[in-house]
Amino acid sequence: MAYIVSDQKHIQFTDGTSKKIVEVRCDAAADLPTADSSWLPGSVAWVIATGDIYGLNSSGTWVSQNSESE
Repeated sequence: MAYIVSDQKHIQFTDGTSKKIVEVRCDAAADLPTADSSWLPGSVAWVIATGDIYGLNSSGTWVSQNSESE
């Protein structure tokens, strides 16, 4: 797996744990990481090979943000 967390912003503390919005860069969609328990919904990932953007939902799943109806 090839990915990096390129940015993170602390939003709140929950039960002593820092919760944050993160930006992830990865080589391919297959490299999207399993979300860390400290990552909040709204975190984003950029897939470099395709330029696709994914958003992290409240279930911890990466969801494509690309519209095919342009």
